[in-house]
Amino acid sequence: MADFGGSRATEILFKARDLKSVFTSCGESRQSSTITSRISSQKAGGKIPIIRPFQERRMRSTAKERNEKGFHGSFGRTGDPFPTLLAGSVNYFSFWYEGEEKEGFIRQLTPLECERLMGLPEGWTAFGYRDEAINDYARYKAIGNAIAVPCTEYIMAGIAEVL
Repeated sequence: MADFGGSRATEILFKARDLKSVFTSCGESRQSSTITSRISSQKAGGKIPIIRPFQERRMRSTAKERNEKGFHGSFGRTGDPFPTLLAGSVNYFSFWYEGEEKEGFIRQLTPLECERLMGLPEGWTAFGYRDEAINDYARYKAIGNAIAVPCTEYIMAGIAEVL
C-alpha cells in the first residue's frame, strides 16, 4: 500500500476491525464454507486432523541424499508457514490424523478449495465469459495470480473509514 507523504497507511492496515462485519464474500450474504461445513469432533470420531505444507523439492533432494531426517521434515513440521497459492504450480499438503502418521497421504488443493481460500464464490473460475468450461490448470493459474478478496475488503474498509 502506497501512502505518499502521509501517515495513513499504518492507520488503515494495522487498526483492529471486526472481520465478520467487513467481509461479504463478493457481495453475497452467506456464511463461509468453513462455517457451514463444520462437524463436531464426536461426529468425526474424536480424531484431530494434521495438515502441513508438503515440500516436494526438499523431499526429492533429501531422498537422493538418503537423508532420512530431512525426508521426514519435507512432510511439514509444527509451526511451518503455509505457502501462498502459486500460479505456476500445484500446492501439495500432507494430511493425517494425530497418532496415525503412517496412514497419512499427500494431496493437492482442488480449484474449489483454492477459490474458498481466496474468498471467491464457489465456481468463480469454472467457466469463461462464453460459458465454456475452464481446465483446472488455467483455474489454478487465475487463482494464484489473484488478490485475496478478504485482504482487499479489509484494506478497502480501512480506506473508507479513514477517508
